[in-house]
Amino acid sequence: MLITVDVGNSHTVIGIYEGERLRNHWRISTVPDRTTDEHGALLNTLLAGDGLQGGVKPEGVRSRAWSRRSTR
Repeated sequence: MLITVDVGNSHTVIGIYEGERLRNHWRISTVPDRTTDEHGALLNTLLAGDGLQGGVKPEGVRSRAWSRRSTR
């Protein structure tokens, strides 16, 4: 399973992939003041609603960030 997160200025899109197949995705508001605990609780609630009861364990998280910046 791969969890993808695209954080924009007003919305954050979360996707769950199983192999090449997009299992589910959600669009939530980007809230700069949301704490890491709040993000974790929200993500675990979304996953549980999709039948993934195990949640996200911090030791299983890997991250990579890309930034698309205008070259103008």
